[in-house]
Amino acid sequence: WLNRPVTDKAEKVRAVTAIYEQLCVRQITETRISEYFARGFASFGQIDADPARKNVLVQFVQQLAERES
Repeated sequence: WLNRPVTDKAEKVRAVTAIYEQLCVRQITETRISEYFARGFASFGQIDADPARKNVLVQFVQQLAERES
């Protein structure tokens, strides 16, 4: 179906979604995102700034990390 003209877009979406699910793309992506956020949070400790001001940034990033896409 990849080389056929798109006649049923819903079918194509289902097929591609099935491939993503088989390959666990969502889980892998979420793991990588968590790893990057953890590395970023670890870097906050190295920033030489007023802790109160840094805390505002940390809270903002935590909200980003916890949001649903």
